[in-house]
Amino acid sequence: MFSYVDSVGPEQLELLRRLVDIDSDTFNKPGVDAAGSILAGELEKLGLQVRVVPQHEVGNHLLGYKPGTAGRDVLLVGHLDTVHPRGSALAHPFRIEGERAYGPGVYDMKGGLVVALFALKALREKRPATWNSVGVRLVFNSDEETGSDTSRELIAGQARSAAAACILEAARQGGEYVSQRKGVGTFTLTVQGKSAHAGAQPELGANSIAELATKVVALQGLNGSDSGFSVNVGVIRGGERANVVPALAECQIDVRVTEAAAVERAHAQLRRIAASVSVPGTRAVLSGGFKHYPMTASPGQQALFSLLEKAGAEVGFAVRQAATGGASDGNTTSRYTPTLDGMGPRGDLAHSLDEYVVVDSLPERTKALARFIELWSQAGHPA
Repeated sequence: MFSYVDSVGPEQLELLRRLVDIDSDTFNKPGVDAAGSILAGELEKLGLQVRVVPQHEVGNHLLGYKPGTAGRDVLLVGHLDTVHPRGSALAHPFRIEGERAYGPGVYDMKGGLVVALFALKALREKRPATWNSVGVRLVFNSDEETGSDTSRELIAGQARSAAAACILEAARQGGEYVSQRKGVGTFTLTVQGKSAHAGAQPELGANSIAELATKVVALQGLNGSDSGFSVNVGVIRGGERANVVPALAECQIDVRVTEAAAVERAHAQLRRIAASVSVPGTRAVLSGGFKHYPMTASPGQQALFSLLEKAGAEVGFAVRQAATGGASDGNTTSRYTPTLDGMGPRGDLAHSLDEYVVVDSLPERTKALARFIELWSQAGHPA
């Protein structure tokens, strides 16, 4: 099976080139759908049942399914969208320089998509018994970079029906797989005041910016008060003219949590700050919530890592785990089934035009994924 993966290396790189050379930022629906169409065709060649889930503002989501005789399904999840705007692929097309392949989205995460596809090909071609035994569920969603708003429930539904999940996000910079991710909350705090002439009748106004300023200080002051969460005020808007007491101001808040219990603690602190009043005549409204709950290590996940360690050793590398502050769709799947994340290739500089993957890591991670699925299929335990 490993020799087969090596033999189709040029084919794998060609598919990666085709995907990278398509602009597919989240709201470039035609581009995302074009990339999805290519992958749908490849999945159909493997015999998977493919279903397109239409979307209006973002690209369509792609589902794949193959039943297995053992009655246990593994779920593979990747995303079609990138952060790179239209024109990026034309200005910075796929290229290989030395041991690295470059191009928009090559690391985050089109490299992971081809790893998933060729791992399935290797199993189908060289491990027919495993291929017949294991059930495969697959989700390639189109809006991960903006929080998976239209695909989160779709992914959750597939995770509920799977006994394990593999997230094809890229490996960390040192090649580590991901075992923990912080949860992410996004909030808007809006302060309503009262406008007035700043020179002639300031006493008739209620300065929303002044009130918001006290709240921003309080929000940032939460950092260090609870090791389970952190807060960042990243955007502030307010006012229209310098000579008008501002009636409206707002800020956007990013909250990261390391444990599920911290979600409500953080939310309670934000509500407390929103309810307090420093400037008479103002009132505040807090909106938003947690898009991603934290992904934490679990016994079921560690059982999967034990199998992955064996697979990695057979391929020729040591499997290492890491925690990261960023979220992925693994935050969603891990709520319902044991999850391994960071299954894609090694590389670095995600979300920049200098992002790259290490070319040799494509077959390396493909072999590891294929062998892991085989070992998991043979293990027979629930995780």
